[in-house]
Amino acid sequence: MSLIRGQVPPTPYRWPSLWILFFQLCFPHDWLTLSAAMEDRVLKVCRTGETCVIELRGRVPVLENDDIRWVRDNWQISKKQTIIAPQNYKYNMFKNGTLQIYDGQMEDSGNYSVSVYEKQTGNQKIMQLTKLTFLKPVSDLRVTTLCAERGNNSVTCSVGNGDNLHFLWMWNGTNQSLASLQSNKHTIHFEDHTPEDLVCVAFNAVSRSQGAAPVCRGYLPTFTAVGIFLTMAMCSMLMGTVRKNNKANVTEENIYIDMSGIRQTRIPLDSGNPPSESSDYEYCKPLVSTLPTSTPSQEPG
Repeated sequence: MSLIRGQVPPTPYRWPSLWILFFQLCFPHDWLTLSAAMEDRVLKVCRTGETCVIELRGRVPVLENDDIRWVRDNWQISKKQTIIAPQNYKYNMFKNGTLQIYDGQMEDSGNYSVSVYEKQTGNQKIMQLTKLTFLKPVSDLRVTTLCAERGNNSVTCSVGNGDNLHFLWMWNGTNQSLASLQSNKHTIHFEDHTPEDLVCVAFNAVSRSQGAAPVCRGYLPTFTAVGIFLTMAMCSMLMGTVRKNNKANVTEENIYIDMSGIRQTRIPLDSGNPPSESSDYEYCKPLVSTLPTSTPSQEPG
């Protein structure tokens, strides 16, 4: 049906206007603002131990005299641009309404809402909600492989710390398996053999870590290597024992005497001129002296 300019539309066309009027009369203005604010809700994730910042979204100007109120889970943090929370050392607020949270921990996670009111009229200009979550970063990643005799190998990737973890397995240069778990480890199984370039990646919204998996080489080579190692160890011990015994035998048998002496001429004590007599005397000593040495003395005639 076409309408002529200036003509009042028929009754069916007035129904939308009546519905809007009825809605505005039956529901307060605050409820409408809250409904709009619930739609303006964002998720924010920060790392534990660091300073987290929540900024006002949009281009709504915040004047110096405006009343800025931050609330966390129905617990008021600020009022009239002043931090009123008991833990005032943990929060800071700038003139533009930005909220700072120092040394954020997991217990600081929650729903943060900000409302800005005009000081003169008291009308609400802004209401925004932010769901803030603090997560521990991923650390101490380890990848272990359990090798079976006939395949069916299993590889486990575990982390020491981390929240809201996701595990990604990659081999052959591509992403092959993705798992999202609440635990701190994930295991993957292979029927025949493990890929040589198998890599585990553990990550969350604030950090990422990865490590390569040890490769299963099979049981026969493993047993061979272990046997060779044990054989070499036993041979080394046996050779050491034989050498020790031989050294002891040589020490006991090889005892040599070093012969040395001083040639002396014995002169008789009798007066007169007996025929001259000369004697040679020899003194013996061991090759390795264990007794104190003494100077040989002449025997009386």
